[in-house]
Amino acid sequence: MLTKLKAAIPERYKGPIRGALEPKTDAALEKYRGKKKVVVALAGFYQNLGDMALTYSQKRLIEDVLPDHEVLLFSSNDSYRRMRALKNICTDDDIITTIAGGNMDDISRRSKTAVAISSENFLGTRSFLSPRPLLFRILRKAAQRKHSARTYGRHPRLTIFGQEPETLQRMKAAFPTTPIGYCPDIVLSLQLENPETPRDGVLVCIRNDKEANLSPEQRELIRNQVLNLHENVTFRDTVDIAVEECTPETYESTLEGFWDLLRHQQVVVTDRLHCMIFCAITKTPCVVLANSNHKIEGVYRQWLSNLKYITFVEEFDLASIERSTIAMKNLI
Repeated sequence: MLTKLKAAIPERYKGPIRGALEPKTDAALEKYRGKKKVVVALAGFYQNLGDMALTYSQKRLIEDVLPDHEVLLFSSNDSYRRMRALKNICTDDDIITTIAGGNMDDISRRSKTAVAISSENFLGTRSFLSPRPLLFRILRKAAQRKHSARTYGRHPRLTIFGQEPETLQRMKAAFPTTPIGYCPDIVLSLQLENPETPRDGVLVCIRNDKEANLSPEQRELIRNQVLNLHENVTFRDTVDIAVEECTPETYESTLEGFWDLLRHQQVVVTDRLHCMIFCAITKTPCVVLANSNHKIEGVYRQWLSNLKYITFVEEFDLASIERSTIAMKNLI
């Protein structure tokens, strides 16, 4: 009976109920009391290199722009467990941000709910939702948009940022009373050192989840083609990360390890947004395929299409993918 009751409660109510029962104080957060600070909520200390890079980039940017502020990385896993304690040490002069990424869609409902809870808990603070896509696709999309619009509309000091044109227009239509900004994915702000390194081989980073545009058969065709026509082929994904590699203590070295892997590739074939962006900031030749929504093509066309070492293949076609792969390899 209890299990059935829990299952019947919508997720957006479960979290707040749990959060309301948690303590108001947390020893690890007390050191920030009375200090000027910027909170990076939903920090990505989990098995996703893209969200880890968003966390890292946002921290670096805040440190550069606001050197007199402390940066508090507030894990997504703590969104409910430590929210009351976080609220207890914040003032109206503090700044609340969230990392960018898929936190305003119909896929990651838990993250979307956490964003809403964050904005509701900090109505007095300056709050910013970083560059992100807006994706509502399931049957309840109208109800979700209205709920989000009400939530964000109640916040008097909230600004949301879109990262490419389609998202910007969707945000303006969905949240007419909330200020909407526009800027690229924050990972593109990184200024990485890219020493000359020998490059060899092909890295394939193809997603296999709800945002995949390629069918299992198409993924297998790409895999076989690359194996048959190229030497030194590596298969990796940006979510192939061990738990111990994405902690607050280890995530920076994990990111650097993946970036260094890219620096040694002649070319990367990917349909991952942040793998494409990682190639851009490491100056690694890259063949980009579409995912299931507009965000990867939108980011490419708006921010990366001028880079000669990044190319976008619009339709699935093995011959086109191979021609683009050879062309990118020949840039080295």
